[in-house]
Amino acid sequence: MVQGLNMRQQIYLAVLYAIDRDNEEAQKRRWHATRERQPAEQWRWITYGVDHPAAEATPVQQQLGQREVLDAGAGATLAALQRRGLIELRRVAQDSPGGPVWHTQVRLTRNGRAAGRALREPSDELAPDRSLLPEWLQATLEAVASAPEQTLAKIDIGRVAARRLGPHGHGYLEDASAWQYRLTPAGLAYLAMARQRCGDPSSPEES
Repeated sequence: MVQGLNMRQQIYLAVLYAIDRDNEEAQKRRWHATRERQPAEQWRWITYGVDHPAAEATPVQQQLGQREVLDAGAGATLAALQRRGLIELRRVAQDSPGGPVWHTQVRLTRNGRAAGRALREPSDELAPDRSLLPEWLQATLEAVASAPEQTLAKIDIGRVAARRLGPHGHGYLEDASAWQYRLTPAGLAYLAMARQRCGDPSSPEES
């Protein structure tokens, strides 16, 4: 399934597979913490892009940008993966105060997940601990934990991070006020666990 993919297509597939695994681990953590989880039909869909001039880059776009493969050819690359039966694509409208905003979403097929797994297998020993959040999300939690009184202004946290870490995502952030976020008990527990895994003895204390 990986044979015949050029390097650019392999990078796109690897990024999508990594995010799919992150989402799967998030659902497992959510289940252990709350005995609730979203149907796979919902969380398997990954938002690639948001069609709005003020939209922030999605996690997929951020990672592709870091690998210098986010450009005008992105649509053609996704279409090539779709033709090979490795991904599905759809556009969905989500309500916003200014009207519907269109999201381009991607879902790996069973063959796509198998191909993504094959791409990662040679470096599995070097792979990060999948029970941990991606670095950019963990950095957000660390910023909240180290802020005065462990509250951080909402404008200092990107909308994507707030959505992933908030009550409709991992449940690690909650409103401290109309303009500030704070860590939830689950967020505090996660940071303590993550720091222990990484060999950092410090841990946030509940206020």
